[in-house]
Amino acid sequence: MTDNIILVGPMGAGKTTIGKRLAKHLHRPFVDVDETIEKRLGVTIQTIFDTEGESGFREREKNILNDILNENNNAVIATGGGCILTEDCRKMIVCQRLIIHIDPIKKVFVKLSVLFLLNSHPSHKYEKHCHLPSRQPLRRSVT
Repeated sequence: MTDNIILVGPMGAGKTTIGKRLAKHLHRPFVDVDETIEKRLGVTIQTIFDTEGESGFREREKNILNDILNENNNAVIATGGGCILTEDCRKMIVCQRLIIHIDPIKKVFVKLSVLFLLNSHPSHKYEKHCHLPSRQPLRRSVT
């Protein structure tokens, strides 16, 4: 088990914003999985979806998440909104020290009794597809 803190939740929930603030507060590096995918591949996530479909993207996401977790032991890591859809990603996530579920409606769920509260939660407009009820049990299964 590593000392990474993993943030999960729907797209637009504030994982990146909260993750950056939490990392700064804890003096840890911050890694955004979606940003890492775009940097390493040199294209946008939308381009990957357009050319390879969701299954191609999820395979790349799984491999890059694995790399990120192997390269970091004490980081705050924000996953992509659909990362929990892949069973292999869920298995990697639950092996981390702390998993925080950022839920824009119910606020924050935490796996352990340790709770890091931030002073404010950004308000966002959320896209309907980001909050598919079918994804909630998967997010909760890893927190």
